[in-house]
Amino acid sequence: MTVTNRFALSAASALTALLMTAGVPALAADHRDSPVVDDDPAADINDVYMFRDPADKTKLVLVLSTYPLVNPRFATSYQYDPDVIFQIGIDLNGDGANDRFVTAQFSPLTNGAGSLQTVTVTLPGGKKVTGNVTQPTIQTPEPKPTIISQDGIKVFAGQRDDPFFFDLVGFNRVVAKINATSVNGGPGQADPSLFTHKDAFAGFNIEALVIEAPITDFVGHVQKFGISAFSYRKVGAKARGDARTVTVDGVKYESVDRMGNPAVNTAFISPSLKDGFNTALPKNDAADYQSVVLASLKKYGTNATNTGILASVVFPDTLKLDLSKPDGFPNGRRLQDDVIDTELQLVFNQPLGGGFGDGVDAGDRKFLDHFPFVALTHTVPK
Repeated sequence: MTVTNRFALSAASALTALLMTAGVPALAADHRDSPVVDDDPAADINDVYMFRDPADKTKLVLVLSTYPLVNPRFATSYQYDPDVIFQIGIDLNGDGANDRFVTAQFSPLTNGAGSLQTVTVTLPGGKKVTGNVTQPTIQTPEPKPTIISQDGIKVFAGQRDDPFFFDLVGFNRVVAKINATSVNGGPGQADPSLFTHKDAFAGFNIEALVIEAPITDFVGHVQKFGISAFSYRKVGAKARGDARTVTVDGVKYESVDRMGNPAVNTAFISPSLKDGFNTALPKNDAADYQSVVLASLKKYGTNATNTGILASVVFPDTLKLDLSKPDGFPNGRRLQDDVIDTELQLVFNQPLGGGFGDGVDAGDRKFLDHFPFVALTHTVPK
């Protein structure tokens, strides 16, 4: 099967199915998805979201969730690492190549009480916005977040409730039964009764980077585009030596993680290839990983139609948006989109919008209807 992709959003519906089909239990959308990332949580990209501001459709919102499984009782020990930068690559024509970048850099943290850290976001074309990171707290009620606002651009960086929702325990049980009942690599039995209907990510925080700006600041007048997020660590004592490198402001960094669609690496890529996938570029995905994805789908019994849809959407692994269509996964990804149920239905050949799913239909905290949109942080009650 030849993989092709020109932002065909009919195919995009299936994109997520991929993520849930690996033979290894999945941890989450992209939380802790490889050995190198497990050892470097500050550079771990959990999820990427892209949608238009509901109150102003001329503004695009990008949300980058990093640093997984933050325990509210120890919130102040989780900080942005100044040696880690994040980039959001923008693909303007569907070939998986990064035509433009959004870059986020963090200053060193000052010592002592009331310590401060700044974030600098650089948009395509060179616009820069700098302001304070909202510092973590265990305090209840939570202090007012720091919103950086300049020239029609808004930025928030700091801890928030993890917006991802998923019955991880139930899914791992479903996968285990499929593996146990699979014969000679053939499809195993999917038993939805094994779902617990409990959100495994309830009560945990993440570091959220939220950027809102006019759509034209990101993509000009292009109507269909895709994004993928990348993390890089400054080359130094932790240097791997086998990772892709970039130079930003004269400083050399090496790649650690990447994220486009939910759970692609977590669910489809075999353990020995996970670190390599995270340092690769989306433009090479079809050539390098097509056979791995197709083998996973075959094992799970995904039919030919859904297999073709899924393969064409996932590679290149970019989150895609067509401005002529309503926002909502797979056309972009809003915080409230139940990507897991969509994926499960596609992978297991169930009717879209039907009853097959993990039984977790929303996050454990209500998303905001205004910037920064991500739900309030979990704190420790008095």
